[in-house]
Amino acid sequence: MENSFIRIKCKFCEKGEMFYNQSLTFYDYSLPENFVLDDITNLVDGILNEYLVYECNYCGSIEKLTYKEIEKNERHRISQLVIDSAARGEIESAINSRKPTALIYCGRCNGANGKGACPISVYKKCELKWLPNEL
Repeated sequence: MENSFIRIKCKFCEKGEMFYNQSLTFYDYSLPENFVLDDITNLVDGILNEYLVYECNYCGSIEKLTYKEIEKNERHRISQLVIDSAARGEIESAINSRKPTALIYCGRCNGANGKGACPISVYKKCELKWLPNEL
């Protein structure tokens, strides 16, 4: 079993996590009904069908998932975490404590924003602003 870059909760037991299984994926693609010789150009190019086979580390269930399905599930999970955190008031304090950022343009260098402007704290300490224009 190999690790996934995203944790996927098992739909069947809801206790385990689904992990990409390379050997099961290979086996599934090598079945006669899935291996079509007419698609040999796709196989030579390294492009298999869209899904990969995942296995639960708790109950052993097997599921075929596409990257689009994994991404959709992860986006839904993150959205739910944000909603839950906002409902508990955990996010509001982080948002309210954020200070507005003011930039000052002097044009002596590329600046923090890449256009010659820096935050006030950097501008106050900067020695380049005192250099003559000729340099």
